[in-house]
Amino acid sequence: MNKPLSIYPLSCVKEIQTGDNLAEQLLASIEENRMTVIDKDIIVVTSKIVSKSEGRIVKLEDVLPSEITNTIAASMNKNPKLLELIFNEAKNILRLKNGIIITEMEQDIICANSGIDQSNVEKGKAVLLPKFPNKSASEIREHVMKKTGKKIAIIISDTIGRPWREGLTNIAIGFSGISPFRDYRGKKDIYGRKLESTVINIIDELASATELVMGKTESTPFALIRGYEYSQHKEREISLLRQRERDLFR
Repeated sequence: MNKPLSIYPLSCVKEIQTGDNLAEQLLASIEENRMTVIDKDIIVVTSKIVSKSEGRIVKLEDVLPSEITNTIAASMNKNPKLLELIFNEAKNILRLKNGIIITEMEQDIICANSGIDQSNVEKGKAVLLPKFPNKSASEIREHVMKKTGKKIAIIISDTIGRPWREGLTNIAIGFSGISPFRDYRGKKDIYGRKLESTVINIIDELASATELVMGKTESTPFALIRGYEYSQHKEREISLLRQRERDLFR
């Protein structure tokens, strides 16, 4: 029988600045919200505050667009400085059409505008995605576990659009301490048929669920998930991006 699952929003005690110890801010948020950490808790952290703490914020006035960027920006009615940042953060440009830019990034993410965001940041600035989100998740996790003595998992989330679907949803772009997939292959369904291809991306599902309590305007950059049974993940790189030979969209 499945156990009850609880998700708790954790508001931030202060505005995150470059150089802040994000793990300490998370612990302060847990205390401020009158909670404690227990074994097997999963804590989801928004990518934006990871980026802010790591200094991944750019002043647009400091960006110098190239000649080709200026030309493309004019044809798309885009800010050339912002477009230059998008190109710089991209490993590959997959789509450049109807004012929409879809990029593939070194972080093994495919998204619009290289994940660059101008919301919830001072005017004239842009926030880039964390450079090494798995490393960031691991560092936060190790600090929290050292301080609390509890074994936990960390997921770093970001908001993304999806092919064929309107609206946005949260996904995991970094993780530590949790196996990202639940593999049902070889198991039998309720009618005794063997499952052959069902592999669930549980960290995307967990990240998406936390958006229901985080929101985008409530200064709630953390969420604590309790009651979900998961396997711990050994610290090694696993790509969440579908391999190119199996991808119908690239």
